[in-house]
Amino acid sequence: MREIYLIKKSILRRLYFLKNKYRAFGKNSLIFKPLCILGKKNIEVGNYVSIDCGARIEAISKWNSQKFNPRIFIGDNTSFEQNSHIIATGNLIIGKSCVFSSRVFITTCSHSYDEVNVNVMQQNLINNDVIIGDNCFIGMDVKIFPGVRIGNNVIIGANSIVLNDLPSYSVCVGTPARVIKRYDFNNRRWVSIKGENLDE
Repeated sequence: MREIYLIKKSILRRLYFLKNKYRAFGKNSLIFKPLCILGKKNIEVGNYVSIDCGARIEAISKWNSQKFNPRIFIGDNTSFEQNSHIIATGNLIIGKSCVFSSRVFITTCSHSYDEVNVNVMQQNLINNDVIIGDNCFIGMDVKIFPGVRIGNNVIIGANSIVLNDLPSYSVCVGTPARVIKRYDFNNRRWVSIKGENLDE
């Protein structure tokens, strides 16, 4: 019994140590292995967050001669399925109760390519913050690029590429993603942007 107690105590200590490396790590949140996480001190995880196996989360503070002040914030009750990839050199804010399907990619930075005779990886990174609201559903293989603001209760279809802002209470698909439905609160139903009900 004493051996079991010591093993449990060791595991709890390890979990406490690992969680303390983050800027914040909420209660009952889980990140499953295997994973790759860089810059934990710049990552805040809310309560009841779940990040499935294969995640790659990078809060980048330095790139070549550049220095950044990144912040990744994941709100309460948000979940990521397998193989998500998140990169931040600035603010990447994700709201509460969002669902991210498999292989979602989100980044706040892009590579400069102004110097045509210099390898892109040796050039500067350009940061532009990303903000995602509450209660969003992001489909499989969606890519969200720098500077995007996504409202609350937004549904983004699989394989979409998000290059521009998306309004709250909308359904968006495509490359680049565009609004195809909005929620009509008066009639309590989703309608197309032409006012035509697409659920019937």
